[in-house]
Amino acid sequence: LLLLASSHNSIILDFFAGSGTTGHAVMELNKEDGGNRKFILCSNQESTPEAPEKNICRDITYERNKRVIEGYTDSKGKEVEGLGGNLNYYTTEFIKTEKSTDDLRMKFIHRCDEILCIKEDTFKKVALKTDIKSLHLYERTDTYTAILYDVLDFESLKKLLGVLNKPVSVYVFSLAENEIFYKEIEDIDRDIQIRTIPSEILQVYKKIFNF
Repeated sequence: LLLLASSHNSIILDFFAGSGTTGHAVMELNKEDGGNRKFILCSNQESTPEAPEKNICRDITYERNKRVIEGYTDSKGKEVEGLGGNLNYYTTEFIKTEKSTDDLRMKFIHRCDEILCIKEDTFKKVALKTDIKSLHLYERTDTYTAILYDVLDFESLKKLLGVLNKPVSVYVFSLAENEIFYKEIEDIDRDIQIRTIPSEILQVYKKIFNF
């Protein structure tokens, strides 16, 4: 692990995470040298016909690392300080094609939020004082991620960007070039970056939303 994580910004992937030791070690290493390493832990449920509710990934791998982040009491009753950080638990599933188009669109939007939040390392969803359902906002201590799924609501996005007090990464689902959106927001006195949507996501977007 030390060899693979030699860079302070390494991303460590463990496909057989077991009890989550890799994640714990990465967080300890970050604490030791001030690194900003990230980790992805993969595991399965290990359920059986005799124990269908068994879920090693959720109840052991995830729970252990969650406690390492937040702090916990050890077996001797000693309080162990948390190391801090962000941790999210995701599951995989098959998308059934017989679902309605509306269902597929909602599932697509939910999954895109998750993927883009992982990319930007912003996991806390911010409640907006608006009924615009196509506009989503996430944050961490020093930045925001804004995602707009309907370009017709771009004016609502502009209003939001005008009141935010931290740098913002913006994703706009549209076939238009990013330069168009930069011109629309260039008068806003804020550190704003219009991000390019990954091509794989954009292709799925075009199919589901009939572009």
